[in-house]
Order: sequence, then structure tokens, then C-alpha cells
Amino acid sequence: MNKVTPVFFALHIAACFSGVDGTAIAAGDNAEHFRILCRVYKTATQVPHALYDPTSIDDVSEKIDVFSAALSDDKWYADVLSASKESKIPEELAGTSTVMKGNWSRWRKAVVRISTDPEVAKIPSGTPAIKTALERLKVIEKHVEKILQDIQKTSESVDLAKLQTAFSEAIFGNLGEDNERTYHGTSSRGQTCGSSGLGSKGANTGDSLVIDFLCLCAKDSSGIDKACGEDVSIASPEWTVGSTNSGKQIWTKIRDACIGRTNTKNVTAEYGVSALYDFVAKISVDTQASSRKPGLFGTITTAGTPACDGQNADSNHGICVYYGTDLKQIKWLQKIKNGIAELEKAHKGEATIRNAITHLKMLGTRAEEIYEEAKATLDQETTTSRIPTKNQTMNQKPPTPSDKGTAQEPSALSKAGNSRYILPWTLLI
Repeated sequence: MNKVTPVFFALHIAACFSGVDGTAIAAGDNAEHFRILCRVYKTATQVPHALYDPTSIDDVSEKIDVFSAALSDDKWYADVLSASKESKIPEELAGTSTVMKGNWSRWRKAVVRISTDPEVAKIPSGTPAIKTALERLKVIEKHVEKILQDIQKTSESVDLAKLQTAFSEAIFGNLGEDNERTYHGTSSRGQTCGSSGLGSKGANTGDSLVIDFLCLCAKDSSGIDKACGEDVSIASPEWTVGSTNSGKQIWTKIRDACIGRTNTKNVTAEYGVSALYDFVAKISVDTQASSRKPGLFGTITTAGTPACDGQNADSNHGICVYYGTDLKQIKWLQKIKNGIAELEKAHKGEATIRNAITHLKMLGTRAEEIYEEAKATLDQETTTSRIPTKNQTMNQKPPTPSDKGTAQEPSALSKAGNSRYILPWTLLI
């Protein structure tokens, strides 16, 4: 698989390019060119909105906070529950137990949840077993804090706004999607895409993928429909490069056909690199055909002084894009390159954060088990304290089945069973 490196962008254009020539242009002659540009376009649409879902982290963190608060000092718990704000907590408790400076709202939320959630009960503090359980939860909390810091650091290392800007400008140019001029050319299609003789690049070619798609596929009054393939039908409107809105209408049809062809679900940075390699290779094939100009992408009619004017006459015409001989003149190519580099960082960041969240969930599971173990231990101690002495036993009747009911009720821990997937080291906490 190709890797994202600056080397491939330094490819030097060969002497001749892969524009196809013939006596006339037929439907589908630009299909392969269209397919390549579609892959580039598909890459430019893959901008993640975020590297992770914050709720997936908040849920686990809040869950662990609740278990810690449930095992906390009874007085601290009561004070936090009754206080309306942090300043109401006695000074001697403000910096102890599970309270940390700046986290008042976090712990207040956990305490309030315990008071209203029947699934989690406050366990009386004071016994050695409960204190030990709380210390184990504090160890988990430290691991959680470290993971959250790592996630934040990874997230900040990726500039999604920069990625969005690079790809958006590659597709639409500097004017943006909503500007009508984005879909216009200059005075004529030939001037826009490549004038007669192809002495220099088209005035607008390489400025945006939109313009290049229009040059490659749009129908001219003297051109043909479906130049980019049977599924790219643009019989009307014809592209008038002036001030009408035909360009935007045609672009919508081209875009929809493009999306239909490129059905790759998960576009990676490597996918984008491969698309750019194919683009450069397509315009860099040395065909040794004297009628083909360096930098030509598309199809021209028989030799002479061809132009990318969208016409399909016998000679000197073509449905094509002319970039000239310098890759640096293809502005969207550099922007896609920059975007792909950032996209690779984003995908790596997503993978790193995904692993961190998995780790976080395992810690959440372990925290729940510690809470359930503490609860079960307390229940057992309570039951043991109620066992009668030998003399009491002799004076009491044997227990009835109904007397056993409460003692034999399975705990939440036993209900949960042992079928949890936990990293071995977490069992040491």
C-alpha cells in the first residue's frame, strides 16, 4: 500500500501526456479520466467532524465518579449533597476524600445521581473493607485522568479545520461552494479549459476540481452528451461559461454521478494517495503522439491545433482539460496533498483515541466490580453480625424458608457473573 510521502508529489511530468485523440469523440471516451478525478473528489469529501464522540468518554467518567462517591466519607457525602455550591462545604472537607479543586460540579453531579438512582446506593463508610475499596477506586481515577489527558492531547494535535479548508478549496477553489462565480469560466470554454493550439494552460484549469470536472464532462452546443460515461448524462443544460447558473446545475449532476461510482465506504489517506498517483500517471504517459500536448487530460479530435473547447468537430477540438507542463499550476493538487497529510494524522488520532476509550471502558467495568465487591462484603458482614450465639441458637426455633429469603438473594455482583472482558492488570486494582 502506498504511503503518504512528499516524494510522489515531486514527480516530474514526462514529455507527453495521455490525452486521447481520434477522428471524433464518442460517449465514454473520458470515462477513465472521470473515474480518477472522482476518486480524488471522494478523498476530499472525507473530513471527520470529530475524532471521537465526547459522550462515550463522559459516560464512563461519570460512572466511575458515581462509584467513588458511593464509597466516600459519609460526612463529605452529606455535605456535598446538602450544599448548593462549593463554598458551602466545610474547609476541612474541601480538599479531602474524593473532592478535587475545580471539580465541584463533577462530584456534586455524582452525589445527586446516587441520591436519585435506585441502581447505585451510598455505602456507609468507616469499615476497613470500604476504605480499601475506595483507595482502589482512587487508583482507577488516576488512570482515567491520565487517559483523558492523552485523549485531549491527541485531539489537539489534529487540525480538522485546516483539513476542512484544504479539501474545500481543492473542490471549490478560493471562492467557495456558494459563490456563483465558482462555476463560471472566462470568456469562452476554450479560454477556460485550454485554447486553440494549447500554447498555455487553460485560464481556470487546476483552480478547482469543479472547473476541471466541467471541462471534462459538460456538454457544449457542438459537443456530445455522456463524454464521461453512460451514467454521466448531461444533455441539458449546456455549460455556458459566462454569468448563467448552468455550471452549478451541471456540477450537481456530475457530483451525483461521481458519488455513485466511488462507493468506497472508508476512504483512507492511502486511498487518496493512490488516486493522485493515478492522476499524475494518467497525464504523464509518454505516448509519442505528436498531436498530443504535454499536460492534456481528456480527449481531442484529430491532429492540428487542438483546443479544449468542448466541441466534437472533425479536427482541432476536444473535450478536455489542459494543465500545461508544470504540476505546480494545478492548485487543487497541492491542496489535496496537504489535506491528505492531515487526513492521515486524523485517522491515526482516531485509532489512538479509540484504543484509549476501550481502555477507559475496561476501567469503568473494573470500578463497577470494586463497588459491587464492597457492597457484597458489607452485606456479608451485616449478615454475620446477626448470626446468633450458641446459647441463642438453643433457645430459638429453626429458621423457616422465609427467614432465608433475604440472605439467599443473589447480589448484584453474583448476577453480573464473571464473564467480563478485563485486561489482566486491572484485576490487581
